[in-house]
Amino acid sequence: MTKLAIHLLSALAILVSIAQTSRAQYNKPELGSMDRVVAPYKADEVGVDEKLGAIVPASTMFVDESGTKVPLGDFLGKGRPVILWLGYYECPMLCDKMSAGMVSAVRGVQLDAGKEFSILNVSIDPNESANLARAKKATYLKELGQPGNASAWNLLTGAPESIKLLADSVGYKFAKVVLEEKDGPETQYAHPAVLMVLSPEGKVTRYLYPVAAAGVAFDSRTMQLSLIEASEGRIGSVVDRVILTCLRYDAHTGTYTWVAVNLMRWAGGLTILLMAAILVPLWIRASRRRDDRIESSGDESRGDKSRGVPAPDVGPRTARL
Repeated sequence: MTKLAIHLLSALAILVSIAQTSRAQYNKPELGSMDRVVAPYKADEVGVDEKLGAIVPASTMFVDESGTKVPLGDFLGKGRPVILWLGYYECPMLCDKMSAGMVSAVRGVQLDAGKEFSILNVSIDPNESANLARAKKATYLKELGQPGNASAWNLLTGAPESIKLLADSVGYKFAKVVLEEKDGPETQYAHPAVLMVLSPEGKVTRYLYPVAAAGVAFDSRTMQLSLIEASEGRIGSVVDRVILTCLRYDAHTGTYTWVAVNLMRWAGGLTILLMAAILVPLWIRASRRRDDRIESSGDESRGDKSRGVPAPDVGPRTARL
């Protein structure tokens, strides 16, 4: 089987796998009951108001893991899309589960972290330090299996006004929660479980939510397609870009689903190409064998003439009287 046929079969296999994935539903995990709450918050204060097409504030200043003040734009405009994750590093419940889900999903993405895309964490707790961010970065990269790949995953901290400006720009709503503990009040944050995919220029192109069947986990294929879409085809394989023309993101399922007309067009085209990839080589080989037989027959005829062997009489016969 030719390489083209193998690539086409691979594309068909990927299409089938996406079809199965698209049946899965997703949920936005509940924040859970907050016992011992001293300062409650309203339900509508926490959640996501999706702002597709919005631009994040590139000039807003944050602090990186080394303690250096940097504008948000330093992590944009490098020709690669960015996965933006807002949370906080000392989150006792949801963020740890999200980080595990993130690592698992990124491992399944067939793109190079740090080269074709990057991850950017921004803490929503203004009291968290660069030292904490640096320690968390080392942990995340180790779990990702890329401890030396510093450009793959960046963690920032910032002032309250910087955090609010970024959160508002992407529609991310969170609230401070004060809990009564034995040692006194403890501040935590109620926040949604969501990732934002940004284009290389900092435009919000997709919101990714955890899939229901896996708890706080993200679908690798949906993440990969979202990154390729955000890059406008600058990353990913030819097969991925072709598949994207058959799919459309469904906000109700949180996955990419089929566009029927485009699917039928591509399925028909792939079928024709697959048949051509199999049949054309067979036709070429059969044609070559036929030419070889004709050439061999001609050589034998010329050999008979050179030896003086009369050629057989194939002309019209006349009856003898």
